[in-house]
Amino acid sequence: MKVLNLLSTGGVGGIEQLCKNIGKYADYKNTFCFMFGEGIIYNEMKLLGLHVESLANDGKGKVTLSKWKHVCNLVEKNDIIVTHHCSIALQLYYYLLSQKYRNKKFVMTVHSCFEKAQNYNYNSKLKNKSAEYMIKAALKCSDKIIFVSKAGRESYVSNFDISRDKAMVIYNGIEQSARTSDDINTQADRKYQITYIGRVEEIKGIQLLIRAIAVLPEYYLARIKVWIIGDGSYREELEKLTSKLGLNGIIKFLGVKRDIDNYLYKTDIFVYPSICQEVFGISIVEAMSYGIPCIANNVGGIPEIIINGVNGYVTEELSIGSLEKAIERTITHYEDGSVATIKKNCILTSEKFSILNTVRELKKLYRGLY
Repeated sequence: MKVLNLLSTGGVGGIEQLCKNIGKYADYKNTFCFMFGEGIIYNEMKLLGLHVESLANDGKGKVTLSKWKHVCNLVEKNDIIVTHHCSIALQLYYYLLSQKYRNKKFVMTVHSCFEKAQNYNYNSKLKNKSAEYMIKAALKCSDKIIFVSKAGRESYVSNFDISRDKAMVIYNGIEQSARTSDDINTQADRKYQITYIGRVEEIKGIQLLIRAIAVLPEYYLARIKVWIIGDGSYREELEKLTSKLGLNGIIKFLGVKRDIDNYLYKTDIFVYPSICQEVFGISIVEAMSYGIPCIANNVGGIPEIIINGVNGYVTEELSIGSLEKAIERTITHYEDGSVATIKKNCILTSEKFSILNTVRELKKLYRGLY
């Protein structure tokens, strides 16, 4: 069984990290084809000796004859074609390949909840119509469609004509950290490290986290420090907000970090304040593998991971106040000693979302195609 995975680029992101882990842990052959760009994770995959192909330099545009010939050559050497990104150009290739190679199996992996505002956001009526057409075409030509959460599946089933027999849920998986419940820090009366890891964009809701920190009572404010790890177009705006609120001594923007182990080992509370319909939240599961209680907004597939009071908190509403209360509650768990149970539950939760479970389920699905 040979699987060709199609991706747009190989930069730092949850999809790319997932594919890297699939390559490391799957016991079936995977090829990862980066159609339009390389990047940090592409380079890491090469260093690991994974089978990667770059079409980034095949012609100047995204749709070129050179790219088409190259990807056709790859398809002919594989049995199953899987697409991971939802750009118009990538879905066009995927659809055309499905029409040319009727003897191959095609699987669409959907790494997002469907939202018109997010899926059709090209600031061009023509491009938005093209995006709508290509999503429908890609869904229709797929033999199976993988969703990475129940919320993701429901968002597409309710918006498109998709058979539930065709729509499968296989959760994203992570590498487990080496941390156990015996070496997690539950010491109270100290500084608590709050961490966010992810893209620094407006839809990630980091502005809510910053404003929630600003309204914490002095008792809690004096006991915390915050790391924002990641980068994006909204960083400058958030840095200005941090200065305006007088929080430069508490909140630090660290940019992209690949050695996240060093930061998660020092983290006490992980906050993922996204305000869009997050399909899953793989960084939440990664944090839980370190025994870190997690806080997030009640969006998309997040409630499929976090259970209130068990391994963290899901806010009651998308508001500064709800986020602030969740942070206070979590610090209280440290101070009254109940956090030890929560941390153990976090590790148990992360084990349910192991990459080993993911590749096992993928292998089962792929074998069932024939």
